[in-house]
Amino acid sequence: MTSYKAKAKMTIETGNDPQEYQVEIWYKKPELYRVYLENPKKDQSQVILRNGNGVFVLTPSLNKSFRFHSDWPNNSSQVYLFESLVKDIKNDSAAQFKAKESKYVFETKTNYQHNQMLPTQEITFHKKTMAPASVKVLDSDKKPMVKVEFSHFEFNKSFDKDAFDEKKT
Repeated sequence: MTSYKAKAKMTIETGNDPQEYQVEIWYKKPELYRVYLENPKKDQSQVILRNGNGVFVLTPSLNKSFRFHSDWPNNSSQVYLFESLVKDIKNDSAAQFKAKESKYVFETKTNYQHNQMLPTQEITFHKKTMAPASVKVLDSDKKPMVKVEFSHFEFNKSFDKDAFDEKKT
């Protein structure tokens, strides 16, 4: 795999009202990332970008760009990044695995700073393509607190040369 493009819906179940985000993920080896997050109800959007110049958070509506000194996304689990999900499975020697009719389901530990609050995740892949289908991050009572449902996933996608440029995004 040299790259991918994905679309997903992420629901965060904290507080009174669940927060829903539309997420579009672009990845190109070795470490180019573009994650677009949009909350249509609140008319908010943000882009997280990693390229050779660093890690940036862009807010298109404000025409603002912030650069961070960060090892994102390598410093913790990222529920919407394919390679982060695979890494979490590989790093958990006690991961549990179930084969269902058309999917593979893994239950693994998470890699978050405060992982005692969200200690496990259930990661589901399509058997035929090995593309992610869904991720549920569970609290200590096994209640889903973060859900990601992938609606589209395309491996080895080609991107324009400036697709990961913080000035063009």
